[in-house]
Amino acid sequence: MGIAAAAAGAAVALAGWQVWLHFSRVRAPHARDDLQEREEPFASVRAEHAPYRPEAGAPRAARSRDPAVAPLVEQATAVARRLVERYPADAEAVATAAQVHRELGDADLAVAAWQRCLTLDAEFVDAYLGIGSVLVEQGEYAKAEAPLRKAVALAPDSPQAAVMLATALMNQGKLRETVALLEGPAQDANAPMPCLLLLGQAYLQLKDYAKAKPCFEAAVRKAPEFANAHYGLAMACTRLGQQQEAREHMKRFQEAESLRLSRQIEDLKRRDDAASVRKAAAEACASAAAISAAHGDAAEAERYRREAARLEEN
Repeated sequence: MGIAAAAAGAAVALAGWQVWLHFSRVRAPHARDDLQEREEPFASVRAEHAPYRPEAGAPRAARSRDPAVAPLVEQATAVARRLVERYPADAEAVATAAQVHRELGDADLAVAAWQRCLTLDAEFVDAYLGIGSVLVEQGEYAKAEAPLRKAVALAPDSPQAAVMLATALMNQGKLRETVALLEGPAQDANAPMPCLLLLGQAYLQLKDYAKAKPCFEAAVRKAPEFANAHYGLAMACTRLGQQQEAREHMKRFQEAESLRLSRQIEDLKRRDDAASVRKAAAEACASAAAISAAHGDAAEAERYRREAARLEEN
C-alpha cells in the first residue's frame, strides 16, 4: 500500500459522515426569510437534471426483493409528494422531500428537489450541501466545488461543509487549499475525525510529515477502531524515521481492517432493506409533523407524529 491507499480512506471516513449530513440541518447565520421565486442558482448542475417532479422517481430501494419494502417506499415517497403539494413555497418541505429521495437511492430526484429549494431560498445551506455531496459521491469533484464553496461561505462554522469541500478539493489535487480550509477547524477540541484525517492526508501528500503525524494521532484518539487513521499514522511515522511506532500502528491498522471486513460481511448477510426504508419513512413523517405544525396545521402534524411513532415501534 502507498499514500494512495491512505487517500482512499477519505471516502470510507465520509461514508458515516454523510449519513449524519443527510439528516443534519445547517443554517446560514443570516438566512433569508422571504420565499419569493428567484433565478435558479447553479444552472450547470441543474441542466443535467430534469425539473423536480416528486412522482417521477425510480428509487433504488424499490428494487429490493423483500416484499415488505415496496409499501414502505410508497409511503415515504407519498409523504414527500404531499409535503411539496401542500407547502410548495416552503423550502424546508422541499428539502424534506429531497432527503427522502436521497435515502431511497434516487440521487437525481434529490438534486432536483434541492435545486427547487434554492429557487425558494437562495441561502438554504442544506441544498448546497446536498447537491455537493451527491456530486462528490459521483466523483464529480470539480462540479461539486462551487455548491460546496457556497455552503462554506454561508455556514463558515459548519464542519460538514468544510469536510465535504475539502474532499472535493483533495480529489482535484488542491492540497494547499485543503490545508488552508481545515487547519482552523482542526484546532477545535471537538474537531470531527474526518476533518483530522483529511488534513493529515493532505499534509502527508505535501510531504509535511511532522504536521501530518499529530493530525492522525488526534484522529486515532477520536476513533481508535478506524483503520485508515492508523494507516496514515504508520505512514507519517515511517517517513519521520520512527520505525517502532510505525510498526505498532501498521499492526493496529491490519487488525482494524480485518475487523471492519468481517463486520461488513456480517452486515451484508443480515442486511434488512425493510428496516432501513422504514427508518427513512419514520424520519420523513417526523419532519413532516414539524413542518405541518409550523404551518399551524395541528391535525396534519398529529397524524404524522402518530405514523412516525408507529413506524419506529415496528
